[in-house]
Amino acid sequence: MRYTTLLFLVLGLVFGTNARSADAPVRIAPKTQVHQSPATAQALFELFQSEADPELPWGHVALRRVDGQPNWVPIAWHVQWRRTIGWPDGYAKTESDSRQNSLIGSGAAVARFTPQVFINGKEWRGLLQGDAAPLPQLDEVGVLRAEIYPSGVIIVEHEPGPGFRHQGIELVANLALLAHPEKRQVPSGPAAGISYFASHSAIKHERARFDPRLKRWRFKLDNDLLWPEGDPEPRLVVWIEPALNPRPIQSLILTVEPKPPPPPPE
Repeated sequence: MRYTTLLFLVLGLVFGTNARSADAPVRIAPKTQVHQSPATAQALFELFQSEADPELPWGHVALRRVDGQPNWVPIAWHVQWRRTIGWPDGYAKTESDSRQNSLIGSGAAVARFTPQVFINGKEWRGLLQGDAAPLPQLDEVGVLRAEIYPSGVIIVEHEPGPGFRHQGIELVANLALLAHPEKRQVPSGPAAGISYFASHSAIKHERARFDPRLKRWRFKLDNDLLWPEGDPEPRLVVWIEPALNPRPIQSLILTVEPKPPPPPPE
């Protein structure tokens, strides 16, 4: 009798525990998004433009030619310095002016204007002639990886490849948030009436210094930028370059995936 009672007690504990486990809510660990480039260099195509410029379509056509093509990472900077009374540009940012000035200051060009294009930090003058952008040499510089955490932290790492020639040089990482693609029509100014598709316009730009201890770069964006309500997933452009010379080494364009839902309450 004693043994029978013990057996029922043990069975009750086992099945009772299993039942409680089955009823317990399943915790879903927040998923980290991982995006990475190929090992070969991806050319950063930087277009500086303004809705105040009647030659805006030239830059737009050049950008559309490389958009979606292998080995190209396009970005459009709308400069603030051309924005004056009667020449509005909703995408114009001082960060765009700073980027253009840094490229010119490095000796990549002798003057600034719009539309102006730099490919991996070197000015390309074939834009206004309607030429196709020349693809630079694609060295095997290594993989550029971006990890996006649910907190909004973005960790950037680089694994050098055999074509990487920047050992011992301080590198910085750049991160640009692109605007939601939309068809725009310039309302006034010299370019009034011109329509174009703003597909790669930078609306935010940050730089990060390399952490030699952790061997990575770190960014932090607000959740409402990475996961805006009611908007499609935003796109980011990430690239690395020497701290004292804005010549991109490797770049990456990515689409932020939807944020996973929080775990259910216990």
